[in-house]
Amino acid sequence: MDMKKISAACATAAALAALCVPGAAFAADGTLTLNAGDGSTLAGHSFTVYKLANYNDVVKDGANVKSVSASSPDAAADAWVKAALNKNGVTYNTSEGRNAAEQLLRLQTDTDTLRKVAGTLQSTAASSKVTAVKTNQTSTTGSLNLTLPEGYYLVVDAQGIPILVSTTIGGRCTTQRSSYQETNWKKKERP
Repeated sequence: MDMKKISAACATAAALAALCVPGAAFAADGTLTLNAGDGSTLAGHSFTVYKLANYNDVVKDGANVKSVSASSPDAAADAWVKAALNKNGVTYNTSEGRNAAEQLLRLQTDTDTLRKVAGTLQSTAASSKVTAVKTNQTSTTGSLNLTLPEGYYLVVDAQGIPILVSTTIGGRCTTQRSSYQETNWKKKERP
């Protein structure tokens, strides 16, 4: 199977219009679904999942997620994401209340930078002191459903394709596939 065809059903919360609007605290499990391309299977693939961001304040408009704020799940993840952003020239103003996790989610419109950051996160995962939240996740069908604490994740296939993806939030898919993934699959190249 061509790994460029793997997609995530709920890709990212990064395109939410107002990322830092405070609201009610919201903590729950979300779902993340990986799908193989048409006529393909995930058999023979093994996925490792790393948490990059917690969702702290979720503001909903009816059943839709309107905005969410993000923070690092722990100090090791914070240092790892900061290093990946710095290596790829991404800066943010901490005096404005910005943090590395939030800035990572804001990268969705810059696909080249996002692809580079995803590649850096993948290549430095082993040396980062970050513990994967799930390892050796497999499926013999065309999809893999994972239940994870709501948040933003790096999913790495053992064959090397990194995917930055969001779980559902409150049972809702926040956006469609990220522009990073679209670009990566269309170019059929590794970051």
